Amino acid sequence: MEKYIFAVFIAVFSYIFGSIPFSYFIAKIAAGKDLIRVGTGNIGAMNVRRATGSWQWFFVAMVMDGLKGFLPVLIAGVIAESTGLDEYLLKGVALNFAVIGHNFSIVAYMLTGRILSGRGLATGGGALLAYNPLYLVIALVIGLSSIFLSRYLLVGQVLTPMLLPAIVFFINRNDFPAILFVCIVVVIRHIERIKSLIEGKEPEFYIEDKNQRE
Repeated sequence: MEKYIFAVFIAVFSYIFGSIPFSYFIAKIAAGKDLIRVGTGNIGAMNVRRATGSWQWFFVAMVMDGLKGFLPVLIAGVIAESTGLDEYLLKGVALNFAVIGHNFSIVAYMLTGRILSGRGLATGGGALLAYNPLYLVIALVIGLSSIFLSRYLLVGQVLTPMLLPAIVFFINRNDFPAILFVCIVVVIRHIERIKSLIEGKEPEFYIEDKNQRE
């Protein structure tokens, strides 16, 4: 019973912390722009790059979004170690609810009227770093190599969560459920852009804001 009480606490904390739209605030402060009216309309680090024209602000946004995943999983691990509770359960809950909070943010909804926020890549990467750094290394290898070969950012962004669970299954099956679920959450947030890629509308290496909305 105790582990489920802690699991609920971690889920609530991870979701709320993951919901903080740091990229939205960074774009407002650095460039005075509303991210939902710039580029893809996504509240994430790459759209901060498009809004500000600055790689420095992109990296700041990446770090902050990464921390939204890293800290909850780290805290969950500490709680599991200190209490002797199920580490796979607590860290898995933190991993997933941090990414869900980032992707479907109640805070973003209060600010913009839209609950959809980021797509979970930076937050998921930070969470993987705290969960198991090996999984982050594997994800980076898959993502960067597929982007290099295909010339599309989207291919790396989608192929990574599609392949990672299968690899994790053979490394440690106890980690498989948590990794599978979070990867499904990430892929769901990319469905619209997958359709765009199939229709030939997705730009190669879409970095600059070629579709300014303001």
